[in-house]
Amino acid sequence: LVASPLLARRRQRRAERLLELVELGERPRVLDVGCGTSGRSFEDHVPHDWSIVGVDLYDPAEVRHTHPKFEYRRQDASDLSNFADGHFDLV
Repeated sequence: LVASPLLARRRQRRAERLLELVELGERPRVLDVGCGTSGRSFEDHVPHDWSIVGVDLYDPAEVRHTHPKFEYRRQDASDLSNFADGHFDLV
């Protein structure tokens, strides 16, 4: 799927507004719950040195995120006990 330029710009502005609300250190670790298959809503708009773990129920073969430090985990978001408390800087 190719997003229209208007939709892509709206997604970028939404991500920028969100990031203005939080203070993060260098190279933050992000947990993206319900990441979807493409990353167009968030991952495409953050620096490439951020580490992002995406959690969703899609088959890994369907997930096509382009962020260089994106890792996908297929699991139910109602149980995130496999991640240590405080492991992520932003959820």
